[in-house]
Amino acid sequence: MFKAALRRSFEFVSEKLREHPKSTNFVCFVVGALLSGPIGDLGSAIWTVAREQMFPRSTALVLDFNAVGGCRQGNLAAIGKSFDPAIQLEQGAEMLVVCDTQSLRTTKALAPRDLSIRFPGCLVVQGESLVMLRKSEAVCSLPGDKGFVCDGAKGGKRAPGEIGDPADRVSPCSADILRQFGFS
Repeated sequence: MFKAALRRSFEFVSEKLREHPKSTNFVCFVVGALLSGPIGDLGSAIWTVAREQMFPRSTALVLDFNAVGGCRQGNLAAIGKSFDPAIQLEQGAEMLVVCDTQSLRTTKALAPRDLSIRFPGCLVVQGESLVMLRKSEAVCSLPGDKGFVCDGAKGGKRAPGEIGDPADRVSPCSADILRQFGFS
């Protein structure tokens, strides 16, 4: 039915163009405008949706903590921006820097859970939040209240009751830790 209607329309336009040859340019302009304007935009939108459905964007995430030079890539606030859905960082986790020699392969959706599994001595998931363990031997505070450090080697262990209270002070980092991870 659609084909027949399209064919009749095409035949009608062809007949009118033969009768009025000077109107060919105008018809070409109108057809070009339609195809490049609203119809072109619609086609582009349909193509984009189809491409997203057939080839979804990768949700893979590789976190490389680089246990040198101040562990810049282990900044949890920067890493947290890539979580999908977003998750709250609490009790100092927003100021935590994770230092480890091995990277973590995960997905954007599972990153908070995988971080808490990989570093149970530093982080724990509670509801919709990733919480820093303030009473852990794997977590220490940088001089001048510039943040906190999670030692990935020590962060693999967790004793009960290490979450602490937000008002609890975190033990300061030793000179060895500061030197080892490049903070001094």
